[in-house]
Amino acid sequence: MNYLQSYSIDNRLSESAIDNLVTFLISKEQEILDSYPFMSDFGTSLTAEHVSTRSNAYNIFKYIDEYPDLNIIFEFIKTSYWNYIDNVFLPKNFTNDQLDPSVSAWLNVIRESETIGMHKHSDQHPSGLWSFVSGTISLGVSNTSTFYNDGSSTHEVKNAAGELTLFPPYFTHWTNIHTSSEPRVTLGFDVLFRHDHAPEGIDFTNNLKRFS
Repeated sequence: MNYLQSYSIDNRLSESAIDNLVTFLISKEQEILDSYPFMSDFGTSLTAEHVSTRSNAYNIFKYIDEYPDLNIIFEFIKTSYWNYIDNVFLPKNFTNDQLDPSVSAWLNVIRESETIGMHKHSDQHPSGLWSFVSGTISLGVSNTSTFYNDGSSTHEVKNAAGELTLFPPYFTHWTNIHTSSEPRVTLGFDVLFRHDHAPEGIDFTNNLKRFS
């Protein structure tokens, strides 16, 4: 499963800085729930009480000015993406065009006894043209794993704070049941190869944040 790659934030954010970021993000959970309508469970089986179900309605990086450490996360996603494009992604899948990436990013919070169900971000397969790369960055985690299936095999990634995982949008993925009293906090995202790959007429088109 060479299309599944993980990257570490290393010393770009300290453990305490990540903890503080988690506290900030949780403080925004109710605001997001109140400010944006339920969009869909997107196959996760989560409910309208979960911020994940608003993922197309806003971009978590709207809070960069309010909490500058989010810009470190944004830059980390950028560098990881370019590493993925240069070393993992097959050039034949994207030809005769110049990359102009934009990211859609959202908050995920699940609590004790909850899980994110099996879902995928696209039905596009390697035989066709991918239009984006999907990813997750773990922030507040405790003995949690995410599972990825490429259609033939399943791989477990044990989540760690500051670890980012990139994968093709057609990979089915899900989490184990969360057993800690502390929330599991992650950011999910899709990086579109070009801003104009965004489907027209849906809310997140205006919420994409360009890498350039």
